[in-house]
Amino acid sequence: MRHCGGRYSLRGQGRHACSNHVMNASCQSSRTIKRTDLEARVLAGLKDRLMAPEVAAQAMRVRG
Repeated sequence: MRHCGGRYSLRGQGRHACSNHVMNASCQSSRTIKRTDLEARVLAGLKDRLMAPEVAAQAMRVRG
């Protein structure tokens, strides 16, 4: 959960963390996420959203 709206960046050992928390402690979120877990979530979200039947149908209409 994002508290400050800051970006997440890779922070050693294959984990992502809030850059604001790490760099200047302006965010209270000390949570991290494994890079592999984050990548899996992003890919699953893209698959769900981009491969939805209505999105695919719209892409076909635009192309044709």
